[in-house]
Amino acid sequence: MIFRDAKFFVVETLAGTEKTMKTRFKIGLLLLVLLAVAFYMFQMPHKGSANRLLAQDNDEKLPLTEDGFIDYLEITNRKLRQNVTVDNNIVVDAVRAFGTARHLPDEIKESFLSLLGNPDIPEEALYQDVQTWARENPDYEVDIENLVEEANLCYGTPWKDDEHPMIADWLESHDSQLDGFVNASRKPYYYHPLCEKDGVVIGALLPYAQMMREMARGLSLRAMNELQKGNVKECLRDLGAIRRLGKSMDQGGTLVENLVGYAMIGIAFKAERNVLDELANGAELSAQEIETYRKVIRETSELNTLANTMRGCESTFMLDCIQRLERGNSADYISAIGISGPDNSWLSRTSSVLSPFTDWEIVAQRCQKFSAQISEALEIEDDQQRRVALQLVEQELESKELQANKATTIAFKLVAGARSRGEFTADILLCMLSPAVMQVDNARLRTVSYEISDLGFALELYRQEHGQFPKNLDALKPSFLKSIPLDRFLGDPISYRSESDGYRIWNVGGNRIDEQIDSDDKLIEWDENEPESYRTTDDTFIDVRIK
Repeated sequence: MIFRDAKFFVVETLAGTEKTMKTRFKIGLLLLVLLAVAFYMFQMPHKGSANRLLAQDNDEKLPLTEDGFIDYLEITNRKLRQNVTVDNNIVVDAVRAFGTARHLPDEIKESFLSLLGNPDIPEEALYQDVQTWARENPDYEVDIENLVEEANLCYGTPWKDDEHPMIADWLESHDSQLDGFVNASRKPYYYHPLCEKDGVVIGALLPYAQMMREMARGLSLRAMNELQKGNVKECLRDLGAIRRLGKSMDQGGTLVENLVGYAMIGIAFKAERNVLDELANGAELSAQEIETYRKVIRETSELNTLANTMRGCESTFMLDCIQRLERGNSADYISAIGISGPDNSWLSRTSSVLSPFTDWEIVAQRCQKFSAQISEALEIEDDQQRRVALQLVEQELESKELQANKATTIAFKLVAGARSRGEFTADILLCMLSPAVMQVDNARLRTVSYEISDLGFALELYRQEHGQFPKNLDALKPSFLKSIPLDRFLGDPISYRSESDGYRIWNVGGNRIDEQIDSDDKLIEWDENEPESYRTTDDTFIDVRIK
């Protein structure tokens, strides 16, 4: 009886009623789901995994923040300020000229000046651009819009005191400061401290980088005034200073500084075209003085590879971003740096909710690998081969962005495990933070192409000796030129056309289209601020006419 009861109990328990079976099936299914979630979600890498990865690649002890994380800002500043002192740093002169009151935010003032070496810096500016000076001068009633147009004209073309009296007064009051800029250009180092605002390294302020461009504009105003007076040597003194100041920004830690430096060299190049035209029409400059300036052109055309910036500070900025996201500081971070890209709200959700369940070491490894790929492409010396390599980089970025925007990809990565989430997060970051490498390299190439000024001065030396410009560039070899320079964008010899009243030399721009060879019209250089009705060219050119 007991046996029969026990058997009946077992059978009854295993079989159960239909209702009991359904309930138990649901509970079992829920347990399986929970086990799967636990298996994937709790593949938790050790806290600080991205930090550990960087520490493994560095022999020296890394500086830490107060809360124990790597201080990437300090690492970056250490790299940039090696061998820099108050006396040999161009930026100290810029800060002294422009003061701290208008350009240096209070929240970074103390740390900025400390990193500079605590030099004696005035609060108020000793140097003001034309517009600011005129606006604050009680002797003038200023139409700022007209003054801006007037100044823009004088930056690039010779001008007379009596035709532009306000700018002439500005020049007289700032002559000693401009002399100071010339002296500063001969200093060996450019170090602009990086000071974070709102705790964001990649958003570090560069208040005096743009002021360097203002220094170049002021020197260009004086150079064009000297050229109008026939003082070619004094003109080239200032243009050489602009070139050296622009070249010095090659030492900066950011691509922004590189680009500002390129723009400054462009200011000098546009003014040099006027110098060559004046020389062809009777202005005097000795062969020795021409050779001296040609040396300045060659020295300032040898720009550092952008790989130095990518491998150095830009990759450090990326690691700082990863570290902060790993710590869950996403919303404020993304807002502070203003990054945009494919669904950047993913980062906020990941960092705040899934950060403990994301393999951040994978994020760091993947980002570092891609940054190294960009650096390797930028290091290729051959311009055409580098272009191909950079195109592949941009195609890969476009592919990553395309995948990151797919809803199915996002859904899969959410449940696919810590490693997959790490890979996905890395791709999102790369899409957001990787620079437009092709555009930046094109800007560098365009700046290097300004070396055609050297060719222009070689042509002037030939004219001085032979009484006319040569029929072709081969006539310059070997007395005036060792070899014919190549078009940086095409890889072909630079274009030259001898004409009855002068010559034209040119190379193509970033669009890689020769826009001048079939046209006798004098095209003006491309300028994003010009009205669309203007006929413009992307080519870099020198057009000299004997009047």
